[in-house]
Amino acid sequence: MREFAFRAWDTKKNRMIDDFLNFAGLEAMYNMSNPWHDDRYIKEQFTGLTDKNGTRIFEGDILKWSNGGTLTVTYESRKESKTYGQGCYGYARIIGFSIDDYYGDTCMSEVIGNIHKAKEQS
Repeated sequence: MREFAFRAWDTKKNRMIDDFLNFAGLEAMYNMSNPWHDDRYIKEQFTGLTDKNGTRIFEGDILKWSNGGTLTVTYESRKESKTYGQGCYGYARIIGFSIDDYYGDTCMSEVIGNIHKAKEQS
């Protein structure tokens, strides 16, 4: 079974909240608010895979492959949710996420950023 983890981009503070599950729980407990329903936060799920450096791959990440190509990880709800393999040793075919067999093993990829940081820099 894969690990479930979420991070979120805070659109007001222009920063990433790496452990959104913990953050949301604390917000609910101390501020009586529910960040899960707040459009201020762009929630991104962990895919269950890692890149060649062991970095966890999330929705919104930009991957660079050994052949020089890049790919932005997005979720596609029309597919079933299932992964083939574990971590860096699994194939990058993530049903539900837009990484497919064309790109091969995630050991050949590297997370080089995310869509939010790319927007900031442009």
